[in-house]
Amino acid sequence: MDKGQAIGWRDSTGRAGLALLAVWAGASLVLAPPLPLPGAGPSYPGLSLEAALALAVLGRYRGRRARALLTFLLLSLSLLVLADRVARAGLGRAFNPVLDLPLAPALAEVAGDALGGGAIPVLAAILGGLALAFWWALGRAASVLSRPAGRVAFRGLAVAAIACCGIQWALPAGFWRPVTFEPARTVVAQARGTAATLARMGAFRRALEGDPYRDAVPVFAGLGGADVVVIFVESYGMSAIDDPELSPPIRSRLSDFAARAGRAGVFQLSGQLVSPTVGGQSWLAHATLLGGIEIRDDLSYRLLLAGDRPSLVHLFGRAGYRTAGVMPAITRPWPEGALMGFDALYPAAAMGYAGPPWYWGTVPDQFALAFLERQERQGGARAPLFAVVALISSHAPWTPVPEVVAWADLGDGSVFGRFVGRGRPAEVVWRDPVAIRAAYVQAVSYSLETLSAWAERFVDRRTLAIIVGDHQPAPVVTGAGAPATVPIHVLSGDEGLLAPFRERGFVAGMLPRGGPVLTMAAFRDLLLDAYDAGVVEAAGAFDD
Repeated sequence: MDKGQAIGWRDSTGRAGLALLAVWAGASLVLAPPLPLPGAGPSYPGLSLEAALALAVLGRYRGRRARALLTFLLLSLSLLVLADRVARAGLGRAFNPVLDLPLAPALAEVAGDALGGGAIPVLAAILGGLALAFWWALGRAASVLSRPAGRVAFRGLAVAAIACCGIQWALPAGFWRPVTFEPARTVVAQARGTAATLARMGAFRRALEGDPYRDAVPVFAGLGGADVVVIFVESYGMSAIDDPELSPPIRSRLSDFAARAGRAGVFQLSGQLVSPTVGGQSWLAHATLLGGIEIRDDLSYRLLLAGDRPSLVHLFGRAGYRTAGVMPAITRPWPEGALMGFDALYPAAAMGYAGPPWYWGTVPDQFALAFLERQERQGGARAPLFAVVALISSHAPWTPVPEVVAWADLGDGSVFGRFVGRGRPAEVVWRDPVAIRAAYVQAVSYSLETLSAWAERFVDRRTLAIIVGDHQPAPVVTGAGAPATVPIHVLSGDEGLLAPFRERGFVAGMLPRGGPVLTMAAFRDLLLDAYDAGVVEAAGAFDD
């Protein structure tokens, strides 16, 4: 081989190596995308060993079938990694196919609300583009690997990758790894999480069967016939009170709440609960608090509804209370509602709301609370009421936000039309994490202002109001690793009704700091222990 031949050989090998490296790097970027979201995972991906393995297979099998199979496998792997990143950013946990795939329609709806009506077609186009990109890149790599210079270049890249792996093994944690197998590790973790989920279902079924209140009829003598109203505030977590960037407006609103309630003769106590969920799936928190058992996923939720464990709805119904659920976010058929035991269940369509829709907050909080008062709490002699209200105005995307209006002006809700054009559109806000946090604060502030106006006007000596956040907002608001704690406020015009909570460490006012931190699952039994002077055991099991 003369000098000219050697230079030509090196040039050919070098060009082949650069081409293979470009395909490897591009595929790696798609397999481990850097997402600028808190808690989403590594932001600086390396060269993926999975992509290198695909190139190795392609070097041996270069037909169209092998290329199509590798395209499908790489695309599937990239989607699983992306789902994991999104789940960590939105729900504060890893993606679990068994738990999360049934949520895909709801997530698509949220994405459409936050990013605009064209979001779903755009995402579909991106998915198709990725498939075509993998197909083209693998075709380019197959062409290079069909030549001797390409095979030599690939062997050189493989040796360099193995050497990097050896060096990386000795590096301390925190150093960037130029070669990674993070995609495979992510999928293995998902598989283990799925297996663990299926395994714990047996233990959960046994816990459902062991409920000491399954056949009980409470008395609730300590309530003296007062109405009990449980109000869930969407995405109202302790970060709204503790995070120095979020808390000043919220603390000011809570201070105003306490002052207004105090002037109206309404006493307040506060504490904290640990929610079973973060960022979404509010129904898991609702079921946990009402059912007295931790519900962390949809499988457990459906087992609870299908079983005979009595929730607070069932137990108050057995005690002679009328039970009602006000659910302004329910806009579609909801068969689960029939299993909850309410005497009356009011989805959005039953409230007579004729105002503008508010993304997921279809019915503004003030209108939902006014509906509760008009439908269930006004009138003459009646049975005491146990009501559950799931407010929704502070649901993502947190824009636009209405304002509190005079109660007499609510009418059919058309009055809220004046607020629709205020603020920036959701698809604009959700491009900026700072704007997202500001919108969140504004939405929660509205919900708290609405509740303070409601408490001032409607909470009396015959009312025990329990206001509780359902979960922390997504990590895009709180940052990664925020605790799952939420505030709980207990209000009444009769200070004596609050005594059981004061005895359990709840602190005066609307700021929960210094109060107890309880699990949400403990609340059902806490309420029974606090107000039930005696429990009458039924002769047989109830058919709830």
